[in-house]
Amino acid sequence: MTTEIQTEQKTQTPNHSDKIVQFPQAQAEAAPKTEEAKSDNRTCDAEEAFSVLLEKAITIGSGYHQKLREVSAAHYAVAYEYHTNEAHRKMYEAKLKTRCSDDDIEVTAGKTSSYHMIVRLTFQKATKQYVSDKVHVLLVALAKQVKPEGFADWLETEKGERKVVETYKRDGSLKQKGNSGNGKGSRADATQESAERETQIKLARERLISTELLRIDGAAALPRVTAPVSDTECAAIILHCTDGSIVIKTLVRDNEVTDEVYSAYFRANAGNIERANVCERIEKLLDSDKNLDIDQIRSELGDEITKKITDAWESDQEWNAEMSDTPSELQEYVKKLRRADGLVNLHGDSAAESAYEDALEELAQVMERDPNLAMHLDRPWCDDISPDYDTVPRLNNSKSRAREGNGPQTIGKQKSLRDALRVELENLRGTNNANTQAATASLAEAMELINKHRALN
Repeated sequence: MTTEIQTEQKTQTPNHSDKIVQFPQAQAEAAPKTEEAKSDNRTCDAEEAFSVLLEKAITIGSGYHQKLREVSAAHYAVAYEYHTNEAHRKMYEAKLKTRCSDDDIEVTAGKTSSYHMIVRLTFQKATKQYVSDKVHVLLVALAKQVKPEGFADWLETEKGERKVVETYKRDGSLKQKGNSGNGKGSRADATQESAERETQIKLARERLISTELLRIDGAAALPRVTAPVSDTECAAIILHCTDGSIVIKTLVRDNEVTDEVYSAYFRANAGNIERANVCERIEKLLDSDKNLDIDQIRSELGDEITKKITDAWESDQEWNAEMSDTPSELQEYVKKLRRADGLVNLHGDSAAESAYEDALEELAQVMERDPNLAMHLDRPWCDDISPDYDTVPRLNNSKSRAREGNGPQTIGKQKSLRDALRVELENLRGTNNANTQAATASLAEAMELINKHRALN
C-alpha cells in the first residue's frame, strides 16, 4: 500500500506554486526538444510569472485596503467621542491643537475643524480634498448616529467611502440627483461648511456696515434705476477701466448674489476681519464691570489668546510669590532689625539706637550691591535715615505696626487678566494697522480717480 502511494506521488505533475517562476529570458539555457516546444514553453512560463506577480499585487492591495478601513474606524472612534462628550469637548480640542502644533500641522482658527485635525494627524501629506472626503464620511456617520463598533459594517453596507461622499451631504441627507424628483426639494439643515460661510458673511457685513467708498446721487446720476421703497443691498456689475474710470453696468437685487460678494470680500480680507472681530470681543470683556475668569475668556476668544492671558497671570503669580518672600540678600538685615525691635520692647528707644545703626549699615551694603532690592522696602532708601523704630525701612511683607504702605506690591488676578487683554488688544490693532496701510493708500488713489471722473461728467 505504501509503495503504491509513493509511486503515484512520483508520477504526479509538479506543483507550480512550489517552483521558482522565471520569465522566458531566464530560461534561455534550457535546450528545448523542438522549435515549436520552445515557443510553447516560453508562453506558458511568461503566463505563470505574470500570474504570480498579479496575485502578489492583489494580496498586498487587499491588505492595504483593509488597513485603510481600520484607520477610518479608528478616526471615527475619536470623532464620536469628541462629538458626543460635550463636557470634555474643549479639553479634547485643546489636545488636538497641541498635537497638531507638535507635528507642525497648520491649524487656521475658524477654518480647521477638530474633525480635520483628527484626519490630518494621520495623513499629514495628503491633499486637502483627500482629507475633506475623509471628514465628510465621519460627519455623515455622526449624523446617522452610527456607533463606533458598527462603523466598519455601516461602511461596508454603504459600499465604501467614495460612495458615501457621492451619496450624502455632510448632514446625512441625500444629495439631489439631476433635475428629477420634486423640484429643488426641501432645504436640508445647515452643514458645517454652510454654517462657516454664514459666519463669514455676517462678519464681512459688520466690517463694512459703516464703510462708504462712493456715494452717487440717485435721480441725477442713475436716471434709469428705480429707487427702492427702503434701503436695499444690491450687487453690481462694474467695469473698472484702464484709465481709472468706473462704469456701473447694472445692479443685481438678489440676496444670494449679495451674500456671495460679502463671502468673497471675507476671503480676500479674512485676516483683518477676524482680528477686528477679536478686538471687538476683547473690548466687550474689558468694558464689563464683572470679574473675568479664564473659562469666560476662552469661550469668547479661543484657546490661542487664552494661553497668552494664562501665561501672563502665571508670570504675575510668580512675581507675587517673589514679592511676598524675603530675598536671601535681605535676611541678615531683617535679623538685625528684629534684634533692635526686641531691645525697644525691653528697654525703650535709647537702648536700641546702636542696634538700628548696625542694621542700617547692613542695609546700606546690600543696596550698594543691588539697588533693585529697594522694591522690597516699604519706603524710599537713602543714606541719612534716623536709627529708630519708626524711621528705619521695613520689608513690604513685614507684620510690624511700623510698616508703611499696604504690604507686598502684588498684582491681583483681575488686574493681571485685564492688563494682558489690553496688551493683546494693542498687538492686534497694530497688526491690523500695518496690514491696512497699503489698502488705505490704494483706496485714496482710487477715490482720487473717481473724483476726477465725476468732475468731468
